[in-house]
Amino acid sequence: MTSSGDGAFDRMWSRRQFLQRTGIGGAALLSAGTLVELLEACAGPTTTTTTGNVKASWTNVVIPENLDPHIGFDTDTLQFTHNVYEALLEYTPGGLEVRPLLAESMPAVSSDGLTYTFKIRQGVTFHDGAKLDAQAVLTSFNRLREINQGPASYLINIAGFEAPDANTFVIKLSAPYSLFPGTVPWFLIASPNAISSNKTSSDPWSKNWFASKSAGTGPYMLDSLKPNNRIDMSKNPHYWREFKAGVPISVAIIQQANTTTQLESLQSGQTDFLSNIGPDNAETAKSLPNVAVVRQPAIQLRTIPLNMIRAPLTDVRVRQALIAAFDYEGYTNFYKGFGRPANSPIPPQMANDATSPPMTFLNVFPNTPDPALVIRVSYHSSNVPAKGGYNWANFKDPQLDADLDKVVQIQDEAQRNQLLAGMQKKIVDSASTIYCIAPDLVMPVRKEWAHVKYDPFFQDGIIRWFYWSKES
Repeated sequence: MTSSGDGAFDRMWSRRQFLQRTGIGGAALLSAGTLVELLEACAGPTTTTTTGNVKASWTNVVIPENLDPHIGFDTDTLQFTHNVYEALLEYTPGGLEVRPLLAESMPAVSSDGLTYTFKIRQGVTFHDGAKLDAQAVLTSFNRLREINQGPASYLINIAGFEAPDANTFVIKLSAPYSLFPGTVPWFLIASPNAISSNKTSSDPWSKNWFASKSAGTGPYMLDSLKPNNRIDMSKNPHYWREFKAGVPISVAIIQQANTTTQLESLQSGQTDFLSNIGPDNAETAKSLPNVAVVRQPAIQLRTIPLNMIRAPLTDVRVRQALIAAFDYEGYTNFYKGFGRPANSPIPPQMANDATSPPMTFLNVFPNTPDPALVIRVSYHSSNVPAKGGYNWANFKDPQLDADLDKVVQIQDEAQRNQLLAGMQKKIVDSASTIYCIAPDLVMPVRKEWAHVKYDPFFQDGIIRWFYWSKES
């Protein structure tokens, strides 16, 4: 079986709408290998869904040190928080589309693009019994903004939040942001009761409590946390959706630093899922009889920024020579086929019209469907290293800065994509970066889970267990 979709989701951005809004062209998707290219599974041609009490475990090098949904921003924490908490909108399992979750439908958008109005799903409760309503959502958004860590970095152009009635939540922007819905899956909703009952004068948002405890609306509830060892979760008995046959009712995140031991645990059945691994270990995993390798585009880049303010890299001819001399074929061979050439600041799965020799070594993770945000992080002058940013090439161009502010306000897809293409070309022509490769996510799993899809926008990929059934 595949995703256990839900008929309650009455509206979402269709694939065509999403591609239009983000500027991902059909030809570019095909050339990159679409997100449907997911399996190198060893499973047989006929499968059935497992019944009974299914358990699952996910193993990684470390487990989260802080479980707070408004602080955690790494793959390990997101693996926990996005199974325990939910947002108003979500990405489709393993995909790029955005659809309703705790909202009943996609938000209504005002004609000026400044107001997004969400209708809150009825009949949902938090793990501690609190009711989901607009005031609960408002409390979480205020908490996220005030803590101002991790996911709050995607609160872009926010002017304010309102809850005019129990079923309506409104987000107001200071300037239009045409791809704003693509950031909403990062804004998880926590119980207002847990926030209010665990606060202190020095900790008004109950950060100490949420660091090791949880209260969300998600399909799984925290049972126990053993630091530097494991996290155990179980089925939420009051969850607002039905658990389909074969969906795990208990899950664990287990710490194991050694990749060889991880693969041994997977082969023996002690573990069901591993996080993203390197090409050598992926080759080993493919040879194990009880293991399948889930492979999908990572929506990432490996890059080598060329510091444009230090000699001899101040000379564009030197930078061009380095870009031309880079061993792209050798780097691709190192990845053993688990990746594809990259040729611009934006991963191939996103709007990508500029060309150059394929290649830079900074890891670029878009994390949202906004290609302009990818460029901003790596090339806006406000993000140079001296200011703590990731513009490691020290690229500075006032017109690019202005275009980055402008492009997210453009509602017309064709105009937005034209401006994005121009920005990409300008960056490529500057010879500021070697674009090495766009790697794949490569995740070994037990053969019974060979059909799953990892969520690529969440750092190195996470899996939301509720959407997948174990096969036998």
